Amino acid sequence: MLEVPRNIFLNLAKLGLGVMLPMLGIAPLAGCPGMWSYAAPFVIAGFVLVAGNARIVLERPPLLRATSEGLWFGGGSILPWREVAAIYYPRVRDLGGNAAFQTRELRIAFHRRRALLALPWMRWFPAIALGRVAVSLETIRGPTRTIVAQLETMRRRACGDEDAIAGRMTKLPPARVVKR
Repeated sequence: MLEVPRNIFLNLAKLGLGVMLPMLGIAPLAGCPGMWSYAAPFVIAGFVLVAGNARIVLERPPLLRATSEGLWFGGGSILPWREVAAIYYPRVRDLGGNAAFQTRELRIAFHRRRALLALPWMRWFPAIALGRVAVSLETIRGPTRTIVAQLETMRRRACGDEDAIAGRMTKLPPARVVKR
């Protein structure tokens, strides 16, 4: 099992913003009962932020948990390994096209976009638009390559490749007979 812990600070900030948004919408309209429709978007957005982040702050689920069954993103259901197409890390390229540096995140691509609906609802919009999920590795020690290799090996073993090794999958060359 591999687990990437969550940085709870960002969720605390979103929770605070969710508490403040209704106050920002209601305070200017306190004396005007006919203008409450202008405050409604602030109240709705605040409620959504509080509802989405209160559970995370109280339960503190991991950002990602990988087991032999599949991937779990701290909410929703477990995505089976057969839905995962690839696990990789992005390289940022400079103007010349050379790899400049690696980011501290991993990306998970899926075979079907429909599988992304098993993710927590807060990840739907960026995940469905891009067809992949990005997971930050800032809270975990170790090189990004090592973590990606461990996850890719878990995926290959679960999909039936018992001799899985870390690295890229390459097609075997065709057999040929060499005469001397």
